[in-house]
Amino acid sequence: SFTLRHRDVMAAAAKAPNCGDGDAFVKRELFGGAITMDIPRRLVDVSQFRQVPDNQEVFSDAMTDQSVIMEILELEQAQPDDRAAEFHFGSIAHDNDALEHAIEQSFSAEDLSPSYNGTRSSCFGLQKVAKFNELAKVGEEAGNQVRVYVATFRLKDVMTDLVVSFNSPVQISEKSSSAEMSNPEAIEEKAEPMVANDDFNTMLASVKIVDFSLFGGPG
Repeated sequence: SFTLRHRDVMAAAAKAPNCGDGDAFVKRELFGGAITMDIPRRLVDVSQFRQVPDNQEVFSDAMTDQSVIMEILELEQAQPDDRAAEFHFGSIAHDNDALEHAIEQSFSAEDLSPSYNGTRSSCFGLQKVAKFNELAKVGEEAGNQVRVYVATFRLKDVMTDLVVSFNSPVQISEKSSSAEMSNPEAIEEKAEPMVANDDFNTMLASVKIVDFSLFGGPG
């Protein structure tokens, strides 16, 4: 099995066509329609360009080098609800081979609606991430500063952590190949903390689980 992270999909984003009215949010059917989430139109389904693991849905945008990943993971029982998002932030940093990482702000777990029987915790912070394979070729100078927003929907009835991560570069290294593909003005606009945070919260508020049988539980 394999896992896609932001460092892996920077290159995939470059293959995506530019979308008109990219700021508009559109409802995306994820995992065959079992989950829906509103995502900006400019973020394109990476599975059109490369293989994506069955437990992930991945979207990316070439102009801003942003990406959104939703993944279905086993509930981390050793982690209390309030720490779930922080734990997955650390796991993402590990998978990204992050040169540096630090949580800037963390939010306590909130109860989900009774029908979901679970909680949602979230956090965000910075990770210094080089595109896949560039770390070995170019060195640490290829690292980009990326603000990573993470939310964990902890679904206790089906023992699942549903993790949504939004990766928003705030500084692209001149030594990164992303510098050739992305648009600095677009990055400055979309990575502005209030804009990126609003986009993330809009996505989170729209998440709906349509079919719980996705998790192996009752439909």
